[in-house]
Amino acid sequence: MLGEKHREIANWLVDKWSSDSRCVCVIEGFSGVGKTEVASEFERRAQIDARIDAPESGTLDDLLLELSERLAAQSHTELADAINSGKSMEVAFESVLLKPVRIIIDEFQRMIDTGNGTPLNRVAALIERVSKRGAPGRLLLLSHHGLDKTRRWGERVAFKTLDGLSPEEGAQLLGQLLTDRGRESDIPPGRRPEISRWLGGNPRAMRVLVGCLEQEALDDLTGVVPEAWEARDQQVSQSLISRLERELLMRALQNLDGPSAATLERLAVFRKAVANDGVTRMLIDGLALDRFLAALSSRFLLEQRAGWYSLNPIVREISLHRLKDNARATQAAHRAAAAYYTRHFSSKQIVNAGALGGAFVEARYHLVQANEGEELSDIVQRFGEHLRSIYGWTTPEAHDAGQRDEIIGVLSAYLESGGPRAMEYYLARLLYARRRAEDPQRALDHARKGTGPHSPAAAWVLRLRLEAEVAGTDAMMKAARLGIAAVPRDAGLNSVYTIAADQLALAGRAQDAIDLIEEGISKIAPDKGLGPLYIAEADLLAATGNVEDAILVLRQGLTTIPAEHNLFGIYLRVAEMLVAEGCAGDAVTLLKDGITRIPPNQNLYTLYLMLADTVFDSGHKEDAIIALEDGLKRIPSGEARDALQSALKRLSEPPRILWRLQLLREWSHEQEGNQVFPGSPRARGAPGARAA
Repeated sequence: MLGEKHREIANWLVDKWSSDSRCVCVIEGFSGVGKTEVASEFERRAQIDARIDAPESGTLDDLLLELSERLAAQSHTELADAINSGKSMEVAFESVLLKPVRIIIDEFQRMIDTGNGTPLNRVAALIERVSKRGAPGRLLLLSHHGLDKTRRWGERVAFKTLDGLSPEEGAQLLGQLLTDRGRESDIPPGRRPEISRWLGGNPRAMRVLVGCLEQEALDDLTGVVPEAWEARDQQVSQSLISRLERELLMRALQNLDGPSAATLERLAVFRKAVANDGVTRMLIDGLALDRFLAALSSRFLLEQRAGWYSLNPIVREISLHRLKDNARATQAAHRAAAAYYTRHFSSKQIVNAGALGGAFVEARYHLVQANEGEELSDIVQRFGEHLRSIYGWTTPEAHDAGQRDEIIGVLSAYLESGGPRAMEYYLARLLYARRRAEDPQRALDHARKGTGPHSPAAAWVLRLRLEAEVAGTDAMMKAARLGIAAVPRDAGLNSVYTIAADQLALAGRAQDAIDLIEEGISKIAPDKGLGPLYIAEADLLAATGNVEDAILVLRQGLTTIPAEHNLFGIYLRVAEMLVAEGCAGDAVTLLKDGITRIPPNQNLYTLYLMLADTVFDSGHKEDAIIALEDGLKRIPSGEARDALQSALKRLSEPPRILWRLQLLREWSHEQEGNQVFPGSPRARGAPGARAA
């Protein structure tokens, strides 16, 4: 083992973890400090049932697909069976851990929200459930990003922190590395502790340095990042060590011969370790496998573990960046990588496709990058039940552009011959969000297939947007009639009316929009989302200069809709219109009435903010303060109370009052606008208030 801390953690994993009540352990430490070596020692001394790297996509579904393949190879088929039948992979994974299995997941930082230092929501929830059960199975996670240990998910998790080697331990490792290469004189024993401190005790950086010594002298290398050398006797930041390692690797890459460098760039498209065959598929013509492996291994650019090869992560990043400058070479490399994984699916009689989950994840990725749609279609059909189970009406949208493109490719291939409406809708959502030249028409095609008698209102809303954009207003109205007939009145029908009216208004057909909204008001019950329709009609009337009629419509809504059904939005909108018409006194009276009717958990605080704003603008600062103080008495806790306290505090800070009130006005209007009229132009992009 590398150092004392490494041995200590490895010994705990082997000798004590099995009797510990915590079945999940996280080893965290900077990249390159030796977490993988600790896991390898654990694997050497104990039976490991599955060891994988977390997927680059960072999704739990891909993680479980990868695990299904490794676990099935050890006769643990619970995950593979769930994939084949379209059942919950998370439930299947929990059942695996009820057995005395040991699982290692490296690169776990890919599953972490680096903004708050916690695993992504689904991952955190799974870890929390697993750790609470105290099952005999063991799950080891390796992360080079620090985690917040105070959250619920980590309450029953064992955390181990791994730092760099001490100067003495680092000197010993350097001595061993130099001896292995017959280069002991390159770094005299007396200088080795100093060099270890310079490299932050990072074992991977030490290996890279020794690899560089075959081409350059030590004194030349210590100058690649001068500030790191100057700070060698101090505590050096990890960012500086990372920069130093990158510079050393750049020097090593510069000394590669042309064929090896070109092959390295091709090899970089692989996202996880591959066997000899994977490397061979990437070799430039005339380059022998042994020569290539020797060139990279001698510089510590490539790691080999149990017959599997993986690139130094920084080397891979640099090489991928270089390859992407050549689109044709990039596509060819992905095509070769795809062939490495698709060979698993060549058999016509695959009994358990779920047991090839890891190969499926990588094959689909490389096939999408290589634009090999036909072959992708053949493979995705084998995972139809799995795809149906994870892509549905409420699946969150993929925000990473690369991940989104991959899902678009997979679903496009799967849906060539049709499929569930929910999947058609999800694909339409992704295409609508991506917005390439051909995407709106493609999105409309899938949105049409995704709407029918049992489709939710959201599917119809998306279709109406696309019909208006691509096919025109008349086509949009024909689709709107279908949606109005299909969506139940208590299941979001109001959103179908409002989006259709919004599109009519944008097309200059304001009266048609008003007539449509009034039709909706006559059909939908007061407690089934009627508020957005009253506001929509009022906005349309105000936009055409009929402000008095707009106020009357809103007042009608106040007498029709129960107070607990987002009535706050109507109060805010009519108060705003009254103030704009010079009737601030009427607005104050109205807001005070709303304060007596709206429950505290129904965004009551927004009425207090609006009331304070209005009376202050009328020159009554003390009344504004009284209004906010009254609000604090009725709002016990939470973000709403924080907003009132913040407003009260800033109210006493002249000369910022004017802009403060404007910000409050804009904020409160955005809050209620997105909630009560999601289709209106003013609501687009607003964060929205959350009604209880």
